[in-house]
Amino acid sequence: RRWYSTGMQIVIAFVVFCLDQGTKAIFRDTAVLNSGIGFGIGQSTSSLVAPLIVLAVVSAVQLYRNTPSKRSALTHWAWPLIFGGCVSNVVDRLRLGAVIDPFRLPIIGIHCNLADVAIVVGFVVLFVASVQLGVRKR
Repeated sequence: RRWYSTGMQIVIAFVVFCLDQGTKAIFRDTAVLNSGIGFGIGQSTSSLVAPLIVLAVVSAVQLYRNTPSKRSALTHWAWPLIFGGCVSNVVDRLRLGAVIDPFRLPIIGIHCNLADVAIVVGFVVLFVASVQLGVRKR
């Protein structure tokens, strides 16, 4: 079996989930509740957030299902980051109606959590993997 088996992907997603939930618990005194989308964007449009989240999750699952079976090793890292982060933020929304953002990025003035970072890193890795696969096909 390869190191990036389905079982390992589940473990990675679970670790992302646990790290995110753990940091939210540790830094709860400095955290803000984010009713918007990622990184505190869209606070005033909270009625649009639920449909956008459903659309994003459905799109991600569809993209995952349509990814060729010969995925690169990078995609095996990307998907657990994305799903672990998504699940952690969805748990917050179901529990609190908002996402807990314990960190503030002072340079750009936005709040975030580890799940947001994992999701963004996962999509960047997925993009790099798709570019690599495209280059190999030529």
